[in-house]
Amino acid sequence: MSIFWLVLAFAAAFGAGAWGARIAVRRHHERLAGMTAWAAAIAAGDLDARVPEEGGPELARLADTVNRMANDLRARAEQAGEDRRTRDLVLAAMDEGVLLMDEGGDVRYANPAALRLVGRMAAELRSPSGGAGRAYVPPALRLLVDEARTAGSVREREIEMGRPARTVLASSFPVGSEGLALLVLRDVTEARRVDAIRRDFVAAASHELKTPVASIQAAAETLTHALDEDPTAARRFVEHLLHDSERLSRIVRDLLDLSRLESEHPSFQPVRLDDLAREEVERLHPRLREASLTVEVDASPVVVRGSGEDLALLISNLLDNAVRYTRAGGTISVQIQKQNGDANLTVSDTGIGIPGRDLPRVFERFYRVDRARSRDTGGTGLGLAIVKHVAEQHGGRVEAQSELGRGTTFVVTLPANN
Repeated sequence: MSIFWLVLAFAAAFGAGAWGARIAVRRHHERLAGMTAWAAAIAAGDLDARVPEEGGPELARLADTVNRMANDLRARAEQAGEDRRTRDLVLAAMDEGVLLMDEGGDVRYANPAALRLVGRMAAELRSPSGGAGRAYVPPALRLLVDEARTAGSVREREIEMGRPARTVLASSFPVGSEGLALLVLRDVTEARRVDAIRRDFVAAASHELKTPVASIQAAAETLTHALDEDPTAARRFVEHLLHDSERLSRIVRDLLDLSRLESEHPSFQPVRLDDLAREEVERLHPRLREASLTVEVDASPVVVRGSGEDLALLISNLLDNAVRYTRAGGTISVQIQKQNGDANLTVSDTGIGIPGRDLPRVFERFYRVDRARSRDTGGTGLGLAIVKHVAEQHGGRVEAQSELGRGTTFVVTLPANN
C-alpha cells in the first residue's frame, strides 16, 4: 500500500513538474517571439523600437544587447542624415550644377543649379529612397560623360543648351569603380558676353585711336616739307594737327573716365542737381554763343545722393551731345524736377534727331548713328555710354526719345534724397 502511494505521489510530482516546465517553455518561447518581433521592427527601420528587458538573466542580457544595437543604429542614422543635409546645403548654395550619373545613364543626384541649367529633370530624378528614373540629360552632356569614362580622366567642353540659349562649361570625370561619373556645369554665358564686349571695345578703341594718330603723323610729315616750301599750307597742316590732337585727347579722356567709373566706388553725399546743371550750362556758354544756340534752363531745387563730380560729368556729356548735333539757331532745353520720389533731369534739343532703328543702341560704346558726321563734330562715341554708366551707378536709368529731323530728348531718372 505504501508503494502505491509512493508511485502515485511520484507520478503527481512528475506531472506537476512537466506541466510547470511546459508553461515555462511556452513563456520563454513567447518572450523570444516578442524579442524577435522587436528586432525585426528595428531591422525594418523603426529605430525607436526597444525590446523589453524581462525574463531570465540570459534574455535580459540579449534584450540589452539588441537595445544597445538599436541605439547605435539610430545614432549612425542621425549622423548620416545630418551629413546628407550638410552636403545638400553646400551643394544647393553652389552656382555650379552637380550631376552624379551611373553607368546606365540614370541620374543619382542633381543639385538645384543643375536642375536650372539642364531643365526638364526635376520630376524624373532618382529619389533619395532609391526609386530609379531615367532623367533627361542633353545628348552632348551624355557624350561628354562617356568620353570621360573611356579616357578615365577629366573631359571638359563648352556646350550651348536651353532656351534662351546658355553657354555652359561642362566638366566630367569618373568617380570610384562602379561606373559612376560626376558632371559639373558652370554657366559662363555672362563671362563670355563680357569677354566679347571687352574684345569689341579694344578693337573699337584701337580703331578710333588709329585714325587721329595716323592723321597727326601724316600732317607732321607733310609739315616738315611745307614749312620752307609753302608757309600757307604749313599753317593749314598745323590746324589739322591741333584738331586731331584735340580729338585724340578727348578720346583718351573719355576712356579714362570710363575706366575710373568702372573701377572706383565713390562715396555719395547730398548733391543739388539743379546747381550742377546751372554750373555746366554756364561753363558751356562760350560754345553756345559760337554755335549760335539758345539754352533754356528750368530747374527746381532737387537733392540727390551721389558723386558731384560724376553727376557733373553726366550733365556735361548730355549738353555736349546736344550742342554737337543741333544746327545754328536751334534751342537746347534743360529741365529738372522732382516727381514721385525721383529726380528727373531732361535735356532736349532741336537737332537732327536719331533714326528709330539706331535709338536702342545709342548708349553703346563707340556706337555712332553717322560715323562721318560724328568725326566732323568731334564726337568720341563714348559720351552717352558714360551717361548711362553714371546713371546706373547712382541707382537710376537714362532713356532716349527722338524724332528724325526734329530733335532728341534724354531723360535721366535718379532716386531723390528725401
